[in-house]
Amino acid sequence: MKKIKNSTVHHAQGTFKLHGQVDMELIGNTIFVHACGPFNVELMNALVALEGEFLTSLAKLGPFTEIVVFSGSVLASPEVMIGHAELLKMLKVSGLAHKASAYVIPKHLEGLAFMAPAAIKNYAAVDWPFAIFDNLETAQLWMREFS
Repeated sequence: MKKIKNSTVHHAQGTFKLHGQVDMELIGNTIFVHACGPFNVELMNALVALEGEFLTSLAKLGPFTEIVVFSGSVLASPEVMIGHAELLKMLKVSGLAHKASAYVIPKHLEGLAFMAPAAIKNYAAVDWPFAIFDNLETAQLWMREFS
């Protein structure tokens, strides 16, 4: 299947610089996301635009599973995590929620202790299957349950 890609680089808004980058590609029925942090509110705003455009254009091919592989850092301000919660709600209400999402976060990444509990809370609030792993292979194995 053809890969379909998109990036927050193409969705920058406002005068402040994005901190972090998120790139997405669809392979089969899985959206692979590569997220390099730390992340600021400007990045979150770009991500909302990216998700809306990317998922709306692919809605007829879904639903999808999602694997997000983090690098650099997962540090995000409380405002970013609030924005993340709102994004999940928006996707759920609009029918664009994924069947399941998995984060791959190496244990050494900065911000893991803060971000992991916030992400778990955000996904649980919208009843969205979610788990965090420290390697891609384990995440892919878990994701088979939703394929």
